[in-house]
Amino acid sequence: MTQTLRRELRIKFEEILEDYCQDNPTGETEMTETLNPVTVRPIELKPGDVLGYKIVAVIGYGGDWAAYAGLTNWTDEEVKDGGDKLGQDVAELLFYAPKAAGLEYRG
Repeated sequence: MTQTLRRELRIKFEEILEDYCQDNPTGETEMTETLNPVTVRPIELKPGDVLGYKIVAVIGYGGDWAAYAGLTNWTDEEVKDGGDKLGQDVAELLFYAPKAAGLEYRG
């Protein structure tokens, strides 16, 4: 992943966070269930709905690591064992520490 792309993504995340803080100065939010973005039908979406994934990084025993995505109601173990493996570019963007530690991404 290029430095330019990383910078652009970081700027976008900062913009989203700034907008959120302006819209919610007290940090209060209405609790809502996070919807499964795979199974929800577009016709079912309404303003205020939240779609999401849970992503975990797993450090291996051989100087390697991998990242997996699963549903938000899964435990970390369920995501690790049954989630979808992320591509290296996406994983390294989300989790910079393993690469900085010299670990190889397990492809």
